[in-house]
Amino acid sequence: MTTPSVTRTRWLSRLVATAVLALVPTTAGAQAPPSEPPEAAAPTPPLPGAAISLDETSASLSERLAALSAALLIDKLPALLAGALVPVAQPDVGVTWAPPLQKHEGMLDLAAPARQLRDLLRAMTPWPGGQLQVGAEVWKVFAEGAAVVEAEGAPGTLLAIDGEQCVLATGAGGLLFSEMQRPGRRRMGAGSALRGARIAVGSRLGLTPAAPSSGGVE
Repeated sequence: MTTPSVTRTRWLSRLVATAVLALVPTTAGAQAPPSEPPEAAAPTPPLPGAAISLDETSASLSERLAALSAALLIDKLPALLAGALVPVAQPDVGVTWAPPLQKHEGMLDLAAPARQLRDLLRAMTPWPGGQLQVGAEVWKVFAEGAAVVEAEGAPGTLLAIDGEQCVLATGAGGLLFSEMQRPGRRRMGAGSALRGARIAVGSRLGLTPAAPSSGGVE
């Protein structure tokens, strides 16, 4: 069964591709005068208004691109149907394969720089979402309110709890969280979640729990 989100994603991919192919308005059959040297093909311009802000997530960007692409397609469709536009194929150079996301890809490795982790959170919102190993549990962490801050400490160290916010040390800088969610609990302020789990400043988070021993006697 195809879910609405999958249908929307496929539709958006097709829509963006069609719109980008229609961006280079080259008149069919037109040629430059022989006396003029041939010009290199102009690069495909970006969608107008498609700059990505630091607070944008995959969810908000998808919705915005859908609206931009639909408007662009409507604007260019008459010229495309009239044969006034020539599609420009994507070059083979730089083509990458983007496999479907897996749930484990949202797990944060706090040895990475804080900025990279914040960008990962943005990319993984709404699914699979950010995940953080807290003892034997895997907590959800959220892009909303997350920020890069100046901080030093061993990666994974809980440096501060201030109200409903907390700061964790990373491989470079600190990462501030505003909201967290324990397994089986509701989403809440990061401070409340940590205090409720009796996790104090100085604790190490983001560490994979050690595998249990076999119990054998040597």
